[in-house]
Amino acid sequence: SKDTDMTGRGKTTIELDHQAAVTFPQVLDFIYSPDHKLNVTQENAIVLRFLARVLGISLLSKHVLEFIQNDVSLTNVMNYIEGAYSFEDERIHVLAAKLCAREIQSIDMDSPLLEQFKPDFFAQIVASSEIKEESKCHLTILIAKYFSLHKLDEAILGELLKHVEVPRIDQLSALKLLKILSGFKKAQEIETFDKLQRRCANILTENWFDLRENHREEMFSIFPFLHPRLLTGIFDVIDHQYMVQHYESMSLQSRLVKRYRAQITEAHHLREREVSILRKELEDRTSEMLAIQQSLEEKLGRVNDSLNRRTVRSSAAFGSCPAPNAPKSEMKIVGRSRRESKIPRYRMASLFSDDAKRLRETEENIASVTPFCGYPSIRKESQQVPEDMSEADTIAESK
Repeated sequence: SKDTDMTGRGKTTIELDHQAAVTFPQVLDFIYSPDHKLNVTQENAIVLRFLARVLGISLLSKHVLEFIQNDVSLTNVMNYIEGAYSFEDERIHVLAAKLCAREIQSIDMDSPLLEQFKPDFFAQIVASSEIKEESKCHLTILIAKYFSLHKLDEAILGELLKHVEVPRIDQLSALKLLKILSGFKKAQEIETFDKLQRRCANILTENWFDLRENHREEMFSIFPFLHPRLLTGIFDVIDHQYMVQHYESMSLQSRLVKRYRAQITEAHHLREREVSILRKELEDRTSEMLAIQQSLEEKLGRVNDSLNRRTVRSSAAFGSCPAPNAPKSEMKIVGRSRRESKIPRYRMASLFSDDAKRLRETEENIASVTPFCGYPSIRKESQQVPEDMSEADTIAESK
């Protein structure tokens, strides 16, 4: 577009191209309309803004700019950018660049916008403050892709490389960058791209196991296009990682086996110590029981002897019993003999009950310990202790 002011006698001449001339009547309608109605569309917005600037109609310029701000998006941004180039509208350039910077995550590396953006406009997007920190990694991918699509002069090349942040690359971005740079023949000649490529290779090796599990096809598809030196370095690192992991696994297995054997040995020692303690306790209780049993047998023998003597004496007393007509003094002696013969039995009950109780308690303790040590039961049926004095009496009388 071109406008020329030729001032003569009170007249101004403005030269317009065809598109602006066709739109000019709408401007006149806007000027002379009482409510300033105007039908602004995507097709005539840039031309109306141009005419508003040329004619100095600030109200029209403001009205059109508000429409463009509300209507512009990634789907139609190229229409506004091309119109801004045609009518040299820097304000629209800035507005479109800010939009692209805010929506940078929505621009994929295969987007046709990367082919359509001119270098100076793409540099304006990259340098915009509207780009968030979390989008810097994706921006680096777009820069690398843009380099592979366009031939750039040194000035634009240096301007774009300033915004390549190598440390911000994540594992998925590394795969994309390696794919882009592998098809970019001049990547090895540019120092920044060479560093970027080596950084991506390191990220690939650091996240090898995760990428192999979740992005296997994408990862292995780029290997045929990588430089042999870079590919050799990647597999050398991976091979070293596998060897280290193998040695660590073997070392861990060896430590586990040693620990297991130590635990078994300790368990055996604890078992032997426990059995030894139980065996000693059994022997002590057995000795105690045998001593009690021997003592009871001796006491029982003495009691039996005493009972035998009393029985013989009582029999003799019964044998010498006086006749019915005998004197009363003789009958008293016989009666006293019968009463005296019962005294040893009560004394025996007092003597026998405590020892019998101790013997039974000892046998019960031995019975609880014996199964752990393998000893047979010591108690003999023939040597059982009577439960009460009625049984002792029966034994004594039978003897």
